[in-house]
Amino acid sequence: MVVGESKRTANIIDGIENTGDVRMHDHRLRLKQRFDIVRKLGQGTYGKVQLGINKKTGQEVAIKTIKKCKIESEADLIRIRREVQIMSSVRHPNIVHIYEVFENSEKMILVMEYCSGGELYDYLSQKKVLQEDEARRLFRQIATAVYYCHIHKICHRDLKLENVLLDDTGSAKIADFGLSNVFKETSLLSTFCGSPLYASPEIVKGTPYIGPE
Repeated sequence: MVVGESKRTANIIDGIENTGDVRMHDHRLRLKQRFDIVRKLGQGTYGKVQLGINKKTGQEVAIKTIKKCKIESEADLIRIRREVQIMSSVRHPNIVHIYEVFENSEKMILVMEYCSGGELYDYLSQKKVLQEDEARRLFRQIATAVYYCHIHKICHRDLKLENVLLDDTGSAKIADFGLSNVFKETSLLSTFCGSPLYASPEIVKGTPYIGPE
């Protein structure tokens, strides 16, 4: 049976803790009362990402929709809850921020920081070569965000150019914590995940690893 058809996805928010100042809303607060939908930004495994505008403040946001009917296993549900919990708990200028979470019986919606510069992959593909100052600045921003995650016992596990976004000032923002996990220095992780071309030797070889490796 598809997990989305069971009681396990009746309320995903109930399984999420430590969300900091991220506001969690149930079905009684409708998304369309708060935001205008402008256009589609992308499509993922569980749904789509759209550009929205806060009707009250005029702020542009990225609205990620997760359709519960697309959640096919308990492992998928765990990953979604973990992604929301981790992204809600971190606060760093170079990590995409979640503002609010909406949920009803059919879907879960994440209202996130919008990065108008798109993916770092596309930016590099277009420019071909970066000036040393710009390359150093972007690398420093990514490295400080990764370091922040590691000192808070979080490992991203899918860090690649496609998962680094650029905001309207050209600053780098790490996104997509769907494969992330928390780790302990006294135990090892063993899940094979991420993108093969970016994976560490430990993951490629199937060797248990410490989170930050």
